[in-house]
Amino acid sequence: RLANVLIDLGANIEASGGVLTGGPPLDDAVIFQQWKSATALAARGATVSFWHAAALGRDDLVANHLSNRGQTQQDLDNGLWHAAAGGRQTTVDLLISHGASPAWIGWDHLTASGAAARNGHTSVAESLSRDSG
Repeated sequence: RLANVLIDLGANIEASGGVLTGGPPLDDAVIFQQWKSATALAARGATVSFWHAAALGRDDLVANHLSNRGQTQQDLDNGLWHAAAGGRQTTVDLLISHGASPAWIGWDHLTASGAAARNGHTSVAESLSRDSG
């Protein structure tokens, strides 16, 4: 609710200054797994990058990025990590089918499986452990 109130009051949804990235509020909402805020920002017109779409489980946007923009291996792996951290199994499957590596060690020195497990997404973590083994 707060995100919508702030946007209604004129907050700039593309303002820079994110805690870890220096980027817009959507970066922080995703990184800190504030899914309601992230969803509200996306719905209200925030620019949704590839990794944002993966973290939000927006398979439609992920597929669009994959077909129209040609993601790098780093993009694929980062997207997989964020999808796993968010417990987005169908997005995880989509990214693996496009070459994302479950073995990539990303943020917090965790693989995608480790990020999923840390966040309580056991079935996603187990599926990724099978894919990387």
